[in-house]
Amino acid sequence: MHKLILILTILLASTVAFGQDIVARAPAPDTMANGELVYYSVQQMPAPSFNIQRYLRKNLVYPAQAKKEKASGRVILKLIIDKTGKVTDVQMLRDIGGGCGDEAVRVVKAMPDWKPGMQNGQPVNVYYTLPVSFDD
Repeated sequence: MHKLILILTILLASTVAFGQDIVARAPAPDTMANGELVYYSVQQMPAPSFNIQRYLRKNLVYPAQAKKEKASGRVILKLIIDKTGKVTDVQMLRDIGGGCGDEAVRVVKAMPDWKPGMQNGQPVNVYYTLPVSFDD
């Protein structure tokens, strides 16, 4: 019995001493050219002040070249919702061809303002990843 308690104590101690930190940590914020921070994760993420799916359906035009190539799928965009809620710095991470990526960027750049992300009660700049679907 004493050996079992000793073994369990050693296992517990080694787990505590050498265990990995399992707390997920957000990446450190980046710095924009103007010196402001851009966060990857904040206490309250940005939110559109409109129905985003309805906006995309209404404003996206399926490019003629994409129709010809039968391109479909998702374009992935990375953007910043700045501390005033404006969409800025739209970048294409994945394109499906046929002009779909350029069309997605065009429409997202023209989006109305969002509710900005908040950190410690203050509005902040936040990265946001947005998939835009194109189906023929």
